[in-house]
Amino acid sequence: MSQVVDIMIREHALIKRWLQILTKAIVRVRTTQSIDPMMFDIFVDFFESYVDRTHHDKEERIFFAELQKKQISPEHKEVMDRLITEHVQARETVGKIVLKKNEYIQKNGESINELLKYMEFFAELYPEHIHVEDDKFFVEAINYFTPEEVAAMEAQFAQTQPEMAMEKYIAIVESLEAQFK
Repeated sequence: MSQVVDIMIREHALIKRWLQILTKAIVRVRTTQSIDPMMFDIFVDFFESYVDRTHHDKEERIFFAELQKKQISPEHKEVMDRLITEHVQARETVGKIVLKKNEYIQKNGESINELLKYMEFFAELYPEHIHVEDDKFFVEAINYFTPEEVAAMEAQFAQTQPEMAMEKYIAIVESLEAQFK
């Protein structure tokens, strides 16, 4: 397997850990009927900064963009389009989570069920999304590229993620895992 695919799968491993924490947070919110706004800010930051700006950036701006230049099968095109659509849905859902969290704070808890609905949508969408990317799409789609094209993508990937950022988000996930044991 190429380093391009390995990097995206490694990033997915951290996102999967975050999703497990999100699932536990959903249970906690449902049970207590309250939220910790600071915790939600951490969840949102993880999505916006790590998942979207770091990980999705590699997928959309580099991998998918290069793949769109290729003659790919209709099946791969359909899967890629669906994955991109799911990225958009995830961004929109995180925006709704932020909105409902703010409404919850301002209205003393009235928006909690809507907040839970959006959190659950996200927690249900992403495990399957990651499964499709990791176990099928990436490992097949990388074969459309020459070794030189893969090397060029690897160089672009290296420029998009400072090691310090990765370490920061690993530490955040580890801290949240400790809180949600």
